[in-house]
Amino acid sequence: MEKLLEVISFILQKSPNGRDRLSLSKLIYYSDGVYFQKNAKLITNQTYIHLEDSPCALDLQSALLHLRKNGLIDIHPRLTEKGISGFQIVWTGEPGEEAVDLNRQEKRIIRKVLENFKNAVYDENRVY
Repeated sequence: MEKLLEVISFILQKSPNGRDRLSLSKLIYYSDGVYFQKNAKLITNQTYIHLEDSPCALDLQSALLHLRKNGLIDIHPRLTEKGISGFQIVWTGEPGEEAVDLNRQEKRIIRKVLENFKNAVYDENRVY
């Protein structure tokens, strides 16, 4: 779970407005996928499960609880004209990319994924 914690902290530090659970989960999955294509292994070494709205790292909830318990993240309600429309996970720990225990290639791949998904991660292929 250590690498998952590092990936989450890196993504949230690079997301000044925070991320919702769905976007965070997809960004982790996409980062692992791109890394796997180049290295035949995952950054996080996680097993993924299928949720109704996204793939999810098996230890994601435990990792988020661990980070919150240690005061590194906070959960803020996302308010709209219609009321609360979900929650944002926001980094509250000390900023510092160099403190994140990821190698240069892992950070580069995560940055590239974040560049492609600056805002919410939206799947236009979903059919309702």
